[in-house]
Amino acid sequence: MLERVVPPHFQSPPQPHTNTREDWAAYVLDGTLVFQLEDREVVAPAGSLVFVPRSVFFRWWNPHPEPAKCLVIYAPAGFGELFSEITEATKNTSGGPLDYERTLPTILRIQDKYGMRRRD
Repeated sequence: MLERVVPPHFQSPPQPHTNTREDWAAYVLDGTLVFQLEDREVVAPAGSLVFVPRSVFFRWWNPHPEPAKCLVIYAPAGFGELFSEITEATKNTSGGPLDYERTLPTILRIQDKYGMRRRD
């Protein structure tokens, strides 16, 4: 389980992707997050629980100018290390890990290591 503070206007990488080994769920504590699950969009205000089964293609974002906060549960455990690796690999990149123009190739390599797949 991880607590994530989601920065204002955060967006996950631009292409839908899926976890092949883990199911996961996000419980929104503060703010509102939006999830694209396959072809469906789910708006999740505080108090919402969004479940994303493995093999479902998704994206997610915080569309607001305020941060949001959520608890994320991965099953089985261990997937949270992906975020540590991305943070470490992109820490010296101007614009940080969310500057996808510069960091996306590195992020995609790390996602591959954790069994994530992208929709072509």
